[in-house]
Amino acid sequence: MKTARCILSLSFLLVVGSAHGQGSFTEHAQNLGHAVGGDTTSGSPVGGYRDVRWGEDKKAVHEKVEGLLDSGHRLVKIGKTAGFNSGTAYFFDTETGLHLVEITLAQLHEKTIDHVGDFKDLRALLQEKYGEPKYETARWSDRTYEGDPERHGDAVKAGHLKMFCRWNKPGTRITLECFQEGGIIRNRLQYESLWHLKAGIRRSTTGKKVTTKEVAKKLDDL
Repeated sequence: MKTARCILSLSFLLVVGSAHGQGSFTEHAQNLGHAVGGDTTSGSPVGGYRDVRWGEDKKAVHEKVEGLLDSGHRLVKIGKTAGFNSGTAYFFDTETGLHLVEITLAQLHEKTIDHVGDFKDLRALLQEKYGEPKYETARWSDRTYEGDPERHGDAVKAGHLKMFCRWNKPGTRITLECFQEGGIIRNRLQYESLWHLKAGIRRSTTGKKVTTKEVAKKLDDL
């Protein structure tokens, strides 16, 4: 785990940029990972990220993705995503294989508001590719800066504001977040296997006093 954190933190030191790379808006949108289709009635994982599919093992992902570093239960790559400097981690479960791809932007900015700008730019690219998000919210724990958009970056860094939006595609849940972690503003994009998430909910409710309706609601809320 410590090795993985070191590898990911290197992305913030090795790649520098105040704006994401060259290329048109549409090109950057197409560069984002896409949820691959599949048979949703088969009872096995469908969907995935770019060329990899949920449920594949580390060897299969290694063969499809260049430049991966092995870090225990995950594979890590440092590079660019949709023109943004980023670190990408592929997470594996011993039973279900690949179930999560997590992309953390590694843009370096002097102004906190520029991180909020990255979030908005990436959100626009995701909307171009996937349409309007299913869920979207800005969660304020302290509304001191709410009326001053130029201070929203300061609000995120102080832990007073978290921004969040989510898309559901066949077999895949896509989540974009802007939040503070350890005093640093993070923009994080996740592609996650719905099959894995639903299996986890079913396992967590087995043998407990939870009605079928309550389980169904948990699954619908994904």
